[in-house]
Amino acid sequence: MRCPSCGSSAIFRDLVRGEEVCTRCGLVILEKLPEARREFHEVNLCADIGMGEDPSVHDFGLGSQFSIPRELPPSTRARLRRMKGLQSRLRAPTWEERTLRGSLIVINRLCKELGLPGEMKREVCYLYRKARSKGLTVGRNHLVLSLALCHIVCRLRGFPRRERDMLEFLVQKGMEEKRARWTFRRTLKALCTGLEVKLPRSVASEYVDRYASLLNLPLEVAGRARQICSRTRLTRSPHVLACAAIYRAAREMNYKLTLRELEQRVGVSISNLSQAVTLLEG
Repeated sequence: MRCPSCGSSAIFRDLVRGEEVCTRCGLVILEKLPEARREFHEVNLCADIGMGEDPSVHDFGLGSQFSIPRELPPSTRARLRRMKGLQSRLRAPTWEERTLRGSLIVINRLCKELGLPGEMKREVCYLYRKARSKGLTVGRNHLVLSLALCHIVCRLRGFPRRERDMLEFLVQKGMEEKRARWTFRRTLKALCTGLEVKLPRSVASEYVDRYASLLNLPLEVAGRARQICSRTRLTRSPHVLACAAIYRAAREMNYKLTLRELEQRVGVSISNLSQAVTLLEG
């Protein structure tokens, strides 16, 4: 954006006054700008307090919400409950918005169970909206689709979550393991093609901190394991190499750690661990 008077691009956006001002000539370009934050009312002490738009909510978090204080008489509270139910239905009047709201609720629950931070959750919701606009969600299992989007964001951001974690979640929901793997990989490939996303390869150092915290190991062992992972050129599975590097680092620093404990805590077989440890030591 440039100033129409002097052509300068040094535009200052004053959120307090709601103006856009040129810092070179002082021209007020725009005034009475709309505020993108949520409303705040004295009656509600916990809702409608946030920063701008939230893609994890179907209306981007711009819809009004209200709570019902317990100090009000029962008749007033009953009337407010009816109003609250009507208002929640009016926030999603069409079937498309109701479907989107239900899908985003499922995604929020999945991200919470997988331990994804808020920034990654919002990115997953953004990718879901993009896939929905391109017609990639039609005829697909919504749970598998949501897990595939979570896996894409984890791979793009280097967050330590394996494909096995997603498949175990599907198996817990009653899906057969073989069918879950086939459906998940097929959905993942379709999303990467439709969204034009190229997934980077996972590296072993991404899993070191997570596994070290699961094993209650100190930071020195985790740091040494990351050094071992950065120096190795083995073409093994990243999480197996991470476990082998942790085991070798613990032995070098005289911390008691067995392969059986790694198998029970992390879920990697002893045979794969022993082979990876042998290759690292060789």
